[in-house]
Amino acid sequence: MIPRGRVIFTPDGWVAFNLEGSDRQPAKTDADRAHLMKTLVAYIGRYRVEGNQWVTSVQTAWAPEWVGTEQRRTIEINGDYANVITPCVKCLTGTLEKCLAASFDLNGLNNLYHS
Repeated sequence: MIPRGRVIFTPDGWVAFNLEGSDRQPAKTDADRAHLMKTLVAYIGRYRVEGNQWVTSVQTAWAPEWVGTEQRRTIEINGDYANVITPCVKCLTGTLEKCLAASFDLNGLNNLYHS
């Protein structure tokens, strides 16, 4: 199973983004709930486009430390798909790498999400 989610852009400049990790199961304990928080990204805010990036001024988020920040996402067009590239945390080599967060079918038929 692949991750799932949605991104919604409104004509008046709002974006809502939700991406869940693969194989999430209902929580039975506090530890389970804590783990689920590590497999979720969700935020809402005002967005603007700068070149090949969409920039969100986050107003509410699953993680309080994101509120009041700007989240920048690079868009790469690849044929019929728009790939959303997001900064990653340091990988095992200790360097920052880009991560494919989502891939959208520009024909409007599908939203395919990746981690």
